[in-house]
Amino acid sequence: MSRAPTDTNNEVFDLEALAANTLGDEGLATEVLLMFNEQMTLVLTKLNGSSDPDEWGRLVHTLKGSARGVGACEIARVCETIEGELQQQSFKGWSKLEDAIMRSRSFISGRVG
Repeated sequence: MSRAPTDTNNEVFDLEALAANTLGDEGLATEVLLMFNEQMTLVLTKLNGSSDPDEWGRLVHTLKGSARGVGACEIARVCETIEGELQQQSFKGWSKLEDAIMRSRSFISGRVG
């Protein structure tokens, strides 16, 4: 069951999920967010460099799982949509993923400093 984001004005991250998955440890939350930030960059680079839909599917699925683990609910939703599109051989969600990654990076930057 998914939780609503704690800040209704910001659906980028579910801060309750982040806190629960890092046991309320702010230092750990910061570390996890920084690792997720690196992963987003790596996945986006690999997606842009690949023309293999199977590889896209693996990358998007991996990012979706990581996003759920850190509470990045917007990215998880977009990845889930893209997975469905890939099954239908429709590729409309890439710009939405790039936008979600940009918002997540901004959130992480604002939180981490």
